Amino acid sequence: MALDGVCGAAQSTNLIPYRRYRTMSKATINKVDRKVAERFWQKVQKGEGCWHWTGTTKPHGYGRMKIGGCLIYVHRIAYAIAHDVALTPGLRVVHTCDNPSCVNPDHLEAVGEEIPAKPATKHAPAVKKARAYKQKHKIPLSVHASGRWCRKVNQQLAYFGPVDPNAKDFGAGVAMAEHNRTIEDLRAGRKPRPERDNAPTVKLLCNEFHKHKLAALEAGEITARTFGEYEATTDRIVATFGRNRVVEDLTAEDFRHLRAKLAAQYGPVRLGNSIQRIRSVFKYGYDAGILDRPVRFGPDFKKPSARIMRRNRARNGPRLFDPADLRQIIDAAKPAMKAIILLGINGGMGGTEAAELPLDLPITDGILEWHREKTGVSRRIPLWPETVKAIADARACRPEPKDPADAGLLFIGPRGQGYLGRRSGERVAQDWKRVLKRAGVSGRTFYDLRRSFETIAGDTGDQVAVDTVMGHAPPSGDMASVYRQRVADDRLRAVVEHVRQWLWPVPKNPR
Repeated sequence: MALDGVCGAAQSTNLIPYRRYRTMSKATINKVDRKVAERFWQKVQKGEGCWHWTGTTKPHGYGRMKIGGCLIYVHRIAYAIAHDVALTPGLRVVHTCDNPSCVNPDHLEAVGEEIPAKPATKHAPAVKKARAYKQKHKIPLSVHASGRWCRKVNQQLAYFGPVDPNAKDFGAGVAMAEHNRTIEDLRAGRKPRPERDNAPTVKLLCNEFHKHKLAALEAGEITARTFGEYEATTDRIVATFGRNRVVEDLTAEDFRHLRAKLAAQYGPVRLGNSIQRIRSVFKYGYDAGILDRPVRFGPDFKKPSARIMRRNRARNGPRLFDPADLRQIIDAAKPAMKAIILLGINGGMGGTEAAELPLDLPITDGILEWHREKTGVSRRIPLWPETVKAIADARACRPEPKDPADAGLLFIGPRGQGYLGRRSGERVAQDWKRVLKRAGVSGRTFYDLRRSFETIAGDTGDQVAVDTVMGHAPPSGDMASVYRQRVADDRLRAVVEHVRQWLWPVPKNPR
């Protein structure tokens, strides 16, 4: 069987296939052997009607395949394989279904030389009416001269269905549905997957996970801060993969690209936490029966190794405050922020914990008793006189909160806003940067207060008392913590007083 071909250098831009044929090379493919036929059918998606070519296509929709160094239109190859005929320059193949990407032999017809070079197109009247309908109803698609709804995406035309002259909307509704289904993939440079009924999408999975975590928040099983982190995770998944993406179509390559984006934005610690939360979303989908099988993340979508974490800590250096710098920071802070900073170095309290403290702070005999939501461990912090005074000053000049939901909070910013902000501890971090700028100190985070307290307090040798002040959860298998009922207040006071002497050392009397 002989096939006529076209080499890449001899191509025309005419959209009429059998007119283009005259500008093509007269190269002949003598035989489509079994291997070529197998390679051809591997790129065909068969259906009840049209069989779609899934390989390379031209902007006008016609697919091509290279055989013997020449590019040949795939509908010609399909006709030749099915009918065992030779396509000579005097015999052309056209579609009876008006679908350029179709390779179903039943939809192909061979025609001879008597076909005129410029046949009257049957699409013209419908195209004209469809364009008028588009203008009237402001449809965000164009009508191609070949009789198809289209739109330019990433500088290339994408087609969403034929113009239907028998429909009142000329097929615009069907085309828009296909547009909405595939546009996210097209914009991301991905090939749209075939539509599947009832297949779980990214939107469905993230919505169900969101409901699951919201129920846990309302039951008091997780904190608002943890819920916010999970909510940000689902937002990231939807923004990256697209809400209409079928979950089962996600590949290892998709997750590899996601990890590369996260790594460019976050450090190793936050990168590892983000990856763990993303994996938990898909694990929930399988455990809850939303997905029929676990998602394959590939070998690259994993947390940074312990070696990378050690190198990152070594590169950042010690995160311990210098006492002189810390005193400058405390002096430069305004009343509410000064109290928050002193709570951080007095007892290792984090920014979110301080922002959540109630107006009626539970202080007994100078000891703050507070339940740490993150670990579920109760902590007892003997407060320094400086910390008690700073809390009293913050309460005395506390402005009226703008949001009624903040009425029960101890710390309110100068503009009447609570320190929790839109995300947990956000305004604490913002004010912290302003304080550092006024104090002339750089390169320190609010969490370094907690690191400094742990380091200096640990010099007392009473790690049990340090953990009680900081609210650390005991390690698994620590039976002593299971049986221990309390830690004496004298031990707790000795720990915090040691840190106070480090911050404000008492000069020794000269002899």
